[in-house]
Amino acid sequence: MDDMSDSTFASPILDRLLAGGVIDKAIYDAARDKLREQGAEPFSTLGGGLDWLEEEEVLSFEQMIEIEAKADADEGFASNAVRRQAVDEYNQDLELELALLQRQKATTWRGKLAWGLGSAALLGAAGWYFLTPPLVPRCEASVVKKSIRASLMSEKLHQISSKLSASAPETFNLRNLKLEQVKELGYIKMERTRGCVAVLVADEQQRAPIAYEVQGKDDAIHVKGSDERVLRTRYAQLDADGMLPELGKPLGRLGVRQALQQGVLDFRKLGGPGIAPLTRALGALGKPEFALGEVVPLSDCVQGAGGVWNCKLMVQYRDPFMTMIGKKGRLLLEGEFSFVRDGKGWRPADNFKRQFTMALVESQQKVMQGQSREQAWE
Repeated sequence: MDDMSDSTFASPILDRLLAGGVIDKAIYDAARDKLREQGAEPFSTLGGGLDWLEEEEVLSFEQMIEIEAKADADEGFASNAVRRQAVDEYNQDLELELALLQRQKATTWRGKLAWGLGSAALLGAAGWYFLTPPLVPRCEASVVKKSIRASLMSEKLHQISSKLSASAPETFNLRNLKLEQVKELGYIKMERTRGCVAVLVADEQQRAPIAYEVQGKDDAIHVKGSDERVLRTRYAQLDADGMLPELGKPLGRLGVRQALQQGVLDFRKLGGPGIAPLTRALGALGKPEFALGEVVPLSDCVQGAGGVWNCKLMVQYRDPFMTMIGKKGRLLLEGEFSFVRDGKGWRPADNFKRQFTMALVESQQKVMQGQSREQAWE
């Protein structure tokens, strides 16, 4: 039976796009094939249909440009009415996505999406989608791709464009971005969070690995960027039931972070009078309480002499001195850090400052020598 006459599989929006000359029969048939498993159109407007076709790669970026150009060229003709409506709705949806991002631009660094293109670390705003799905979307879900794409088109666009390689085209249309080689690292049940890695592709010359998490929180779905090394390490710790073990014992994850935070505060005090103007220049982000990003215990701590516990950690750290020399100042530290009991809590051991200095200098040297990227968090 012909699909168009199959009453159990209606596609009124696609039918209108076809009848209005917006898409051709080949695109229509390909879209119907993709929709067959769902049994219904996941969009309710002509513009939403175009957006879905583009997200599902049924409609190419070049074809979308042709549709927009024809809508402009045939302005005023009755035969252009459906095409004009579809393009206008498509652009309105895109503007709405950007407006949502602008309202979220005051979020903390945890809500930011970032990645590297070539040797540059590029930062984009977070993608936020206020949905109420029963399950957290897959890493490759259309809404996730849309969040990442819209993130790039936020207020950070000018920064991204200025940092592309010299061989990149002058006009870099972000709507052409795709995700390839998408892989789920795991699902943390208690946090309702999926860890994902993928390759961000603009064209054959512009490809970059990215890492992100898709989290269900309250009645929202958050897509937030992360560092690939941190994300792979964290999700590799999951057990078969999707639970994170409480590593870093006897301190625990929270105890490790609190003791490390105190150690960073003490370390910053050693910076002398020069540290004050640096931290003031960074504003709120220069405060010690914002110096740490993710803190990942790599194993349980090991007891040493004199009541000292040695903990192997992976730590994201904001370094004001790297900022002073024109770098982003976001580093990944790896090493062993020592702590001792302090009443009911924990504090840095006497050798903590030496340990932290060694890890910091090693990370600074790797970044300066091009052996490691600065961290992708804000």
